[in-house]
Amino acid sequence: TNNRIDFALKRDGADHVVYKDLTTVSDTAWVLRMHLNFTGNTSADAYDSQTWFGLSSSSGTFTATQDAIGLEIRWGQDDNYKTVDVNSAGLDSPTNTTTFSTAFTSTDEYWVEIIRESATSFTIELFSDATYSTSVEKETVTTSSSTSGLQYIVGKMRSSSSKAEIQNGWLDDVEFYNGVTSAGNSW
Repeated sequence: TNNRIDFALKRDGADHVVYKDLTTVSDTAWVLRMHLNFTGNTSADAYDSQTWFGLSSSSGTFTATQDAIGLEIRWGQDDNYKTVDVNSAGLDSPTNTTTFSTAFTSTDEYWVEIIRESATSFTIELFSDATYSTSVEKETVTTSSSTSGLQYIVGKMRSSSSKAEIQNGWLDDVEFYNGVTSAGNSW
């Protein structure tokens, strides 16, 4: 009823995936926007947990072979955001990554914009406002032109041995623009 994906992210030994099939997506130009609101954690521990949001060639698990471009969030030990580019591998074996200087906290709220600027370049930018006008940090990444077929908007939680910490929050206001490098009319 609230038009959002509420989550309780937890390492529980199982894979968790949520996705939307876009059918056909440009391999050179698109924009993905989303609002990520983390509302706190319970049973905090020092074990790393990983979740990922972006576009992928697969609706399968975190470790499935895929091409992908997106944002990884780690918490528990590393507490960071990373750009992730994967070419014919699992998200746990990225081709390129860049770690943001902005650290993750359990109550972060960001509006995220991922832009495929060309066959060989993408950016991920974190904003502090819903109008995407106040940038917190932006990273530009070189990718392989063979990273292609990214037809799924996906959220994936990495399967790892069960631990106690739960990271709560939600994802909403997802917008996708195909064939362009700036926001406009969505899919």
